[in-house]
Amino acid sequence: MGQARLDLRAATLSAPETTIVIQGMMCDAKIIVPDAWRVECDGTAIMGEFEVKSDAAASPMPTGGPVVRVRGGVFMGNVKMYRTPAPVGEGGLAVDGIAGWKARRRRRAEG
Repeated sequence: MGQARLDLRAATLSAPETTIVIQGMMCDAKIIVPDAWRVECDGTAIMGEFEVKSDAAASPMPTGGPVVRVRGGVFMGNVKMYRTPAPVGEGGLAVDGIAGWKARRRRRAEG
């Protein structure tokens, strides 16, 4: 019963394939990865969903490079993977917390 956010944009993976297992009840999990990584997001969601979202500027899914797989199961919850080329605190995804909010507000004021 809660939320989890895992931002891997500044991470260096030690293996070509990484698996993240998520299990929860009444929860939301957001996983943010660079757009140069391949992602696979599937699991069992009862009254919820597993999905991959891309920032509008994200490139198509690459054929090479690291692979991040998200597996598991949630009840009344959502698991979302976000692919974005934006650095931490920037970009159009509303998952960067206060740093992202401040950056979006600054861009609106400037332009």
